[in-house]
Amino acid sequence: MNLSISNLAWNESENDAIYNYIKENGFSGIEIAPKKIFSQFPDGIQEEIDTFRLQISTRYALEIASMQSIWFGCTENIFSSKQERTYLLDYTKKIIKFAEKLFCKNIVFGCPRNRAYTGILDYEIAFSFFYDLGCFAIEHNTVIALEANPLIYGTNFLNTTSDTIDFVKKVNCDGLKVNLDTGTIIQNNENITSYAGDFSLISHVHISEPNLELIQKRQLHNMIADMLRQNVYNNYVSIEMKYSNNIDKIKKVIRYIKSVFD
Repeated sequence: MNLSISNLAWNESENDAIYNYIKENGFSGIEIAPKKIFSQFPDGIQEEIDTFRLQISTRYALEIASMQSIWFGCTENIFSSKQERTYLLDYTKKIIKFAEKLFCKNIVFGCPRNRAYTGILDYEIAFSFFYDLGCFAIEHNTVIALEANPLIYGTNFLNTTSDTIDFVKKVNCDGLKVNLDTGTIIQNNENITSYAGDFSLISHVHISEPNLELIQKRQLHNMIADMLRQNVYNNYVSIEMKYSNNIDKIKKVIRYIKSVFD
């Protein structure tokens, strides 16, 4: 498996230090929240995209493992109205094209508040929306990795890993996979053996804590690492934490995750 870390954990002035440190520790990718990097997203300036991609690959020998926080700043909701749903669909297709230009093969879809519903859940709306996105993603050399988000993040749609796996199975599109998130597993006190047979549906893994706090050492990480090895998982395991303003703590987590998953 491959290792990466999300740029949510540090500020731009620390890029060089973090990029060099993860390279020295055997990481091969970074996960990005694109609005932290690009002046125009998701429309994008081709020169800006090319410059960043080449800098990451040539100077640091890294690749862009995944994108996240893709609807940051959006207030529209999938279940609100057809107009808002159409806007989000078109907006996300621009993001998919953006990812293709970055050679980024995974897009994490969390966006909890944009997928909360009121009343009775219309699964047909959800199935159609994500099937459309998944088909479009696979045509553009990436996948949408749907993430379970617990209630603490303000959504009531796909709160558990098992529900998310079941949903992806029903959509049945190669461009829609699952993002396995340890913060969700911890918050929900999930039993990971309940979906041990579904690891083929996982395209990305987040090692995180609830509310993206500093990652703690847990036996759960060793269990997941063993399951990933048993399933010959070849995609990314990515550290996800919020900004800590402490580069030494970030480096300590990097070393710990390498020791577990390398």
